Amino acid sequence: MAEDRKRVNPDSDNKTDNSEIVRRELDKLRNNRTLSRHHIMELAQKYPEAVVDEIMKADAKRTQRIRRIAAKVAEKVARKYQSGNRPLHEILNKMLKYKTENKWTDIEYEFFRSELEKRFDGRRMYEVDNNQLNIQNRSRINKMLGYKYHISQDDQLKIKDSEGGTLAEILSMYERSLSSYRSNYMSSILYEDSALQATTGKFDRTKNVASNHVHPLLVAMFIPKIGLFESQILHSNMGGIVKSRYEGKPILVEADAMLFNDMVTDPNDVVCEESSPILDVKKRYQVQIDIWDIVTNLRNGLYYHGDSNQRFLTDLHQCRNNLYDNADLIYSQDEGAILRRLMSVFSLRPTLISTRPILAVEAFLGTPWGSGMNLGMGASGFGVGAGFGVAGSPMGSLPFVNQPVITVTKIPMITLQLPYRAPDASVTAEPVNINAAINQHVWLNENKTIVPKEQSIIHSREVLIFYVNRRIQRVTMRSYTNPIAFSHLPLTMSNLEKLNDYPVTVQPTIKISTEADVYELRSVVAVQQTSINPCPKPTLDSSPIIIGSIGLVKVLPSNGAYNKPAIRYDPFGASIPIEYRTTADGPAQYVQNPPMTLIDATFPGPSLSGNEDESFDTIAATRGTIYIYAKPCEAGGNYSCLEFINLNLM
Repeated sequence: MAEDRKRVNPDSDNKTDNSEIVRRELDKLRNNRTLSRHHIMELAQKYPEAVVDEIMKADAKRTQRIRRIAAKVAEKVARKYQSGNRPLHEILNKMLKYKTENKWTDIEYEFFRSELEKRFDGRRMYEVDNNQLNIQNRSRINKMLGYKYHISQDDQLKIKDSEGGTLAEILSMYERSLSSYRSNYMSSILYEDSALQATTGKFDRTKNVASNHVHPLLVAMFIPKIGLFESQILHSNMGGIVKSRYEGKPILVEADAMLFNDMVTDPNDVVCEESSPILDVKKRYQVQIDIWDIVTNLRNGLYYHGDSNQRFLTDLHQCRNNLYDNADLIYSQDEGAILRRLMSVFSLRPTLISTRPILAVEAFLGTPWGSGMNLGMGASGFGVGAGFGVAGSPMGSLPFVNQPVITVTKIPMITLQLPYRAPDASVTAEPVNINAAINQHVWLNENKTIVPKEQSIIHSREVLIFYVNRRIQRVTMRSYTNPIAFSHLPLTMSNLEKLNDYPVTVQPTIKISTEADVYELRSVVAVQQTSINPCPKPTLDSSPIIIGSIGLVKVLPSNGAYNKPAIRYDPFGASIPIEYRTTADGPAQYVQNPPMTLIDATFPGPSLSGNEDESFDTIAATRGTIYIYAKPCEAGGNYSCLEFINLNLM
């Protein structure tokens, strides 16, 4: 072992220097199907980290090559014996001679046997794709935080000498924000879902600026008490994680351990800064500190307090908008983009989904040339000779070949695509049920190519978030044919976007797989629009423009503090005076709505202006863009009814 370390340069990236060691270790692993954690730990004790990485990458390439060759041979054998006249065990015994003649290893034959069995019993179409070249737990954040191959392993930070200043800044931020963290932690423990002190704040025009308000997305996340957000965002402390790794101490706080594990296993790696992982953690930590201040103010009824609201958006916009699904939304800067960035900062990917390619045969069946084909059972069903074919044709004996491979991954939220709303308002549109997003077709960015896939939800960790893109680009043809006068320019850049108010049927509860896997609708973020006439000339465009968003929160039935089932958060609308008359011919008075008002669930109610207030269901169905579902406590959700234990806040 000492001899090996002498021949290896730990800081060298030259693979030629270590090629002999890599080859020798691969020879030792020749009869192992996969590189187990035990083998990795042995290599870590024997060689420097750079050499271990080379061995792991070489083993991944070796496994990928073996699987590819085994799949090709298995497909040829399956085609040769597709008639089903010879049983599988005879085919495997015959292939043992082929193994000896071609000097296959036992592991190479095992891969072949597995691939051949899948093709003969139909399981090939259900295979889960494991990317062997994607070495888990080896990201730059992972290496920097000292997380090697096991979560219980205590290690120290690994940073460059030039990054010592950034580390000192993080430790300084930790000391400065420690009192804020403790206060926020205790407030979170004592806070009750949709508490009165959080929903009875007011707007004071002598002190507050309406545009400097808490974003409705944060209201939707933190006015209800949702366990995953409480633990991952409010109870954890990124500065404490860095401090523990810097001092070589174990992470004792459960929330910190959960956040640490999610960060080091996040496939997105760095989020807020490409150049340095320690600088990336610093920027993430700043976003977390901003949220602590905002949530503390929010839950005390202070919606316009301090500069933390604007600072939060500024810090968050430095982070990337990572997209796994719906690559067409990569340049979108709406509420969904803010939520995606926020989830990326905390490496929150709660929803487990499966995707598979859309079968080309399905598309062919929809054409005139494929109308005579069927996918019925019997000769075309599962089992030996299963496949697709035309009734009464020998094509029915084709085995399953080139079937779709299912990929399992985690994503932050589910995107539900809407059709474009027809300009003719008299035409009643058929609503899209939000349950349609549980199993749907989506466009994914795969290997730098946008491809269609079938997507299904398997499970979600405590929360289930749906996103609906309500903003559509608005292009006016007269802009291309006539010069635009300055007075005709849009009042805001939002005028370039139009609301797609296509109706969505929003279910109060969603079940994914079992009766126990149920999620209740807790909050909604909705797009807000208004009509503004620059002057009384009827020729000017007075169509509605998007001015921002509002938040909707459903009150738990057990909460007896409110006489209506939902809360509406409209921070900007609270600053606009409303004309109010006690009688039709009485004197006009001007009043203001509070930022948070109670609304009905289904039927609209009267408002101070004399008009009808929109109900929760109406707003959610036509303007809702983010829907947050959470597990109730009786179904396994945390913190809504949890008795907290004492944790070390240091």
